[in-house]
Amino acid sequence: MDAALAMLGRRPYSRRRLEHRLGEKFDADEIEPVLLRLDELGLLDDRGYAEAVVRQRFSRRHYGVSYIRAKLLSDGIEADVADEVLARLIDDDTERRHAREALEAFLRRSGSSARGDAAARHLSNRGFQAELICDLLRESL
Repeated sequence: MDAALAMLGRRPYSRRRLEHRLGEKFDADEIEPVLLRLDELGLLDDRGYAEAVVRQRFSRRHYGVSYIRAKLLSDGIEADVADEVLARLIDDDTERRHAREALEAFLRRSGSSARGDAAARHLSNRGFQAELICDLLRESL
């Protein structure tokens, strides 16, 4: 229990991610009672974890909805929870603005040698949708 509390004290974890990390140090039969107790105490909150990931990945690092959704699902967040949190925290206009900022940063780093296909790959790898990428490239290049 102490190890789990220490980990949760440093940053939020999804239930699955915490279970995985604890599994690196402890046996499965030791982990499950700890996870159940943390659930009872309200210390494991997948929705809260999802909100923290969305805020951190979207607001600070400018990743798109597709990337963030894949991250949440890989961390064990249920699809309906991930979709609800993403819809509540990210609107189309804000995603477009963040994609534009990511494109501008890419073009600054790449200089005049940047091509449209490289910029499109960069935005796609960051989880922005193809239609949005095409619109931004038409406006920028």
